[in-house]
Amino acid sequence: MTPLPPLAAEDRLSDAAILPLVSVAQAALLGLGVFATRSIFEALHGDGIIGVDPFLVLGACGLGAAGLEFLARRRAEALGQSYAASLRLTLYAHIAGMSRATLSERRLGGLSLRFVGDLSAARGWFGQGIPRFLSAAIILPGAALVLFLLDARLAWAGT
Repeated sequence: MTPLPPLAAEDRLSDAAILPLVSVAQAALLGLGVFATRSIFEALHGDGIIGVDPFLVLGACGLGAAGLEFLARRRAEALGQSYAASLRLTLYAHIAGMSRATLSERRLGGLSLRFVGDLSAARGWFGQGIPRFLSAAIILPGAALVLFLLDARLAWAGT
């Protein structure tokens, strides 16, 4: 069988590096939003005077996280499409190298459905699965730290 295309090609390296960083930045913004929300609730339960700053921070965090999510989805789709295109060329080369007798034994519809399904799965795996796994490996310890800073009981419950 023809070997799979390499995961780390020149056109995919920048997106593969950017995606976990964008996710970490998004998590940091959401964590900052948690602390702004906590200060709003503390002011509500305390003296009742709430400044504008926590609301501005909360709004900026929400808009920033939404913008980063848009960027992450665009780059993840580009990453997945890039790998699917390389995989498509590899599969075409493999099919072209098969004998006519082997190809005639297979049904064209089944071969086409398998081809499309496998490419879609590979695109999703490489474009979303791997970056999400890397992001989670970085973000989960940070989330535990944020929970610990909010309340140690929350950190133990979250763990």
